[in-house]
Amino acid sequence: GLPGRCRISLYQFDHQWQVVFEAKSSGDIKPEDCRLVPRGNTALYDSVVKSLAAMEARILNEPEDQRPKFVFVVVITDGKNNASKESSREDAKKASERVVDKFGWKFNYLAASPDAFEEGGAMTAGMRGAPKVRGFIPTSAGTRGAYQTYGKAMSDVRSGKADDVDLKKKS
Repeated sequence: GLPGRCRISLYQFDHQWQVVFEAKSSGDIKPEDCRLVPRGNTALYDSVVKSLAAMEARILNEPEDQRPKFVFVVVITDGKNNASKESSREDAKKASERVVDKFGWKFNYLAASPDAFEEGGAMTAGMRGAPKVRGFIPTSAGTRGAYQTYGKAMSDVRSGKADDVDLKKKS
């Protein structure tokens, strides 16, 4: 196994932002815990800003010796923002860049449509590190392949084989 603990937070977003679970040990997560149901539009910018703020607040409230060594943020969407009311693309980009620059978090974007790929590219343009966006075909096989590629890249960082999540690398 990989060194350290792996805790996962999952947030669902569409026209609403919802905490599915936070800081749950990876060994305690069952597939049914991760079922997401499409419900409406895409408040992408609001959701990115809210999710990063929630994660940062939770992590900074932990004793320093219990904070994670690595934080991986992956946005997975099939659409372009069309419902954000509180945040702009620039707000989401700045929030993402801030956690990457200030804390060294790994920020990536998995896009299941050309519109989503364009959004991911705009939000991560100029961000330091390896390529940040990967497109995938929204089928079972395409989704599984994207998750496997991301999981392998994340494992490479956690094990010290890589400094950043490289989404262009083949798994």
